[in-house]
Amino acid sequence: MLLLRTIDRHLFFSTAKMVGSLVLLALCVLLLERSLRIIEITSASPAPLRDATRLMLNLIPHYLGLAFPAALMIGTIARMSSLSRLEQITALLSTGYSLVRIARPFLVLALLLAIGSLIVEGYLQPLARYSYREAAHLAKQETVVGAFQRGEFVSFGDRTSFVRNVGENGEIEDVFIYERTSDGGVRVLTAPAGLISLDEETRQTGFRLARGVSVEASREGGVYERVDFDRLATRTDREIEMFRSRGNDERELTMGELLRGEAVEALPEEERDDAAAAFHFRAGRAAAILFFPLLAVPLGLVSNRSNQSGGVALGLLYLVVIQKLFEAGQGAAAAGAIPPWAGAWPVVLLVAVTSGALFWRSAYTLAPPPMETLTRGMTLPKLRLPFGRMRSA
Repeated sequence: MLLLRTIDRHLFFSTAKMVGSLVLLALCVLLLERSLRIIEITSASPAPLRDATRLMLNLIPHYLGLAFPAALMIGTIARMSSLSRLEQITALLSTGYSLVRIARPFLVLALLLAIGSLIVEGYLQPLARYSYREAAHLAKQETVVGAFQRGEFVSFGDRTSFVRNVGENGEIEDVFIYERTSDGGVRVLTAPAGLISLDEETRQTGFRLARGVSVEASREGGVYERVDFDRLATRTDREIEMFRSRGNDERELTMGELLRGEAVEALPEEERDDAAAAFHFRAGRAAAILFFPLLAVPLGLVSNRSNQSGGVALGLLYLVVIQKLFEAGQGAAAAGAIPPWAGAWPVVLLVAVTSGALFWRSAYTLAPPPMETLTRGMTLPKLRLPFGRMRSA
């Protein structure tokens, strides 16, 4: 009995390490693909590294939802294939250790990933999606500091400003400010140095100028006042537009909010079917993960010392088909063509039936491994040439 528990722990933790590595690899690849878009968004930001990091972190829950099923499928198939090639599966079966018992650690891992997927896609992903949109909105705005860093004239209200250089900590050089006064006159501020900052409460950009000159001219154009100052503080009237509140569409609502219905009622009437379909879509994807080991375990079986492969490719193809079926069902449910539950749960039933049938065939019949049967069926027949073999000279 202790041996059986030891084997279970070995299979569970070795597969979990492989699945975790695959999840990290998938995150790196997917985030790298999105990095070009993020660089484009944050290029005009005064703090591009901070904004890019925030956007990247908010993308992680979205990509985790995509990585969990693929990592589980690939990890299970690869682990079973390794055990088969080393004849460890044969040794276990010869001692009465059934395929059902071998699959138990993989099913436990699938249960944990299904719960994780429900948490990630049901709760973390909607909140992260809103945070990503908020961060992208703020980063895309043409902030004053960002424009100054590019050496541009910046106009806001009745004021136009120019700064030759902006340092890392907001230090500015060669400042020029032109503004119209309330009586129709003009005021010009110049300073060789100063500091630019953003007020977090008022969202306004302020200048602190040093050793500068202020010149005011009347409406008629005559100079009537000049002031040399050591320190002068001024600020713009331009505020950064704040982002909207969360819940603009169903993808920003958690499963709890979708279930309660209060946030759904705040949506436009034409989007309420989308909300119901989104709830079943998230729950159905998490439920489908539970049955993936029943498909992956047979696909990983190969004959002893066999070179047969392709289980991973077939498993990934299966995942793509299932994902497209989920998306088609969600689209039909959102359009009102079918009930909301019918867009997801028939797909879960299809996954359960196909995976269960393949596992039953491998566990309770004497049929050869599925990949070996498939490979034999795809083998081209040998052709016999009518003119026989060619003789060598």
